[in-house]
Formats: sequence, C-alpha cells, structure tokens
Amino acid sequence: MSYPFGKNWKLNRWDSESSTMVALGILDPSTLRVGAEARTFKMPVGGSRTLGVLKAQEVTVPLRFSLALQRFDYITDYCMPEEEAAISSHVLRGTDGIKKFEWTGCKVNSCELSIRRGEPVKAAIEIFASDINDAATFAEEFVEFSEDPILWSDLQSLKIAGNTVTDWREIVVRVNNNVRNEFLGTALKPSIIYEEQAEYSGHILLAGSCSQLGNIKNGSKISIEFTLQDHQATPTTKTWKFDGCIVTVNRAEPPGLGLVIERLKFEAKTLGYS
Repeated sequence: MSYPFGKNWKLNRWDSESSTMVALGILDPSTLRVGAEARTFKMPVGGSRTLGVLKAQEVTVPLRFSLALQRFDYITDYCMPEEEAAISSHVLRGTDGIKKFEWTGCKVNSCELSIRRGEPVKAAIEIFASDINDAATFAEEFVEFSEDPILWSDLQSLKIAGNTVTDWREIVVRVNNNVRNEFLGTALKPSIIYEEQAEYSGHILLAGSCSQLGNIKNGSKISIEFTLQDHQATPTTKTWKFDGCIVTVNRAEPPGLGLVIERLKFEAKTLGYS
C-alpha cells in the first residue's frame, strides 16, 4: 500500500559510523510514498497421487520521494554513483510528526535529476529497502541544511559535444541502477537486494533564435556535461559528465515565434564527476 503524508514529514540518513543523522535536502511531502507492497502468485505442488496449487507471497519495501537539492553528496554518493553495481546500502529514518520509521538495507533503484527554469533543482528518488520498522524508537533529532536550495540559475555551464549552450529550457538526467529483490526460503521480505548494470539517459530542451546543436544528428555519439553550484558558505561545484551518448534530435520552428525548438534525447555509456 502506498499513501501520501502531510507537511510534518522529515527524512534523514542515519550514519551508523558516526551515530548521527544526516540531512538529504528539502523533502516534498506530497511526493512521499511508503508502505510494503505484496505480490501473490501461485505455483503447482504435488505428491504421488495429488496435484494442488500453493499460494505464495513476496513483500517488497519501496520508498519514493522528491527532494529540492541543497547539497550534492546524497545524489552523487548514494543515488548516482560513478561505478556501476556499487550502490551503497544505507539506513533512512523518517517521522510524520507523530510516529517514527526506519528503513534498513536501502539501495537507490532510480534517480531523476531535473533542472527547469524558474524552479529549484529536484531529484525524484525510488529506493528499495530490505525492511521497514514502523514503530521505531530513537533519541536522535532530525536535522536539516540551513542554506538555500540549488536553483536553475545555479547552473554554471552546459556543454553538448564540447560546445557551450546557453539557451536551454529544461535538463533532465536519469540513472536506473536496476536494483533487484531476491527472495529466498519462506521469508516474505527480500533476503538480498542487489543492483545490476546501470542505465543512463535523459533529455535536454533548447529554444533559441537558431539551432544550437549544429551538425548533431540522430545516432551521433557525443558527450554531455553540466555544472551546478550550491549555496554553502564555501560553495561547492559539481560537474556531471555523460560520455558515449547516443542521441535522438527533434527540431521545430513554430511560425511567427522566431524560435528554433530542439529536443535532444540521449542514452549514455558512462557517468563521471569532477
């Protein structure tokens, strides 16, 4: 069962090594979905004289939410790591203002980072956990970052095939870590949560007085990179670089607007940071 929660929700990562709570960003409670999801299936069973059907059930523990980013660490270290099949398992703790919750064995299945003009930079995240304790008790207080969220205007640069592009309207990148739940024995909840080969994709929407993609055509293989800066007292910059991007390009010139609108979709081979 999945259901939304009210505005009193808080969500932190529990750092067991330092015994501290770590903020993730600004949580949008309207996007939060939690709750075990059950799947019932049937399989044949039989003996020497009988054949019957056994009903079995598997229970997954997903957690879905959206953040307005204030810092990069959770995204780059836990959601979109550079190395495939290297998703860090972690613990998340939450509260709706009354009850406390703890998710253990968390691995990020997918993360979509969106940069849209006039909006904060957002991350839509889906996590698979091995278990949820919906009656958790802990004394540690929830924490939050004090700085402003990272905005669309904090984009320092966007480069497509090595060329700087300024007339962008929307940048969306996705990483699917292909996390799987493995059910062993008779336990309802997953015994193992592991990741497979990662998939990198996204799209960029451009609108200017002329084409900004030059000779880039369908099937071209290029690199795409962009740089963001946060609002800490000593600002941190982070560059996402997608290499080996195979692209699809769509162009339109609406009559009377004097605009060339271009949409570039891509699937990348690797992701790196600097």
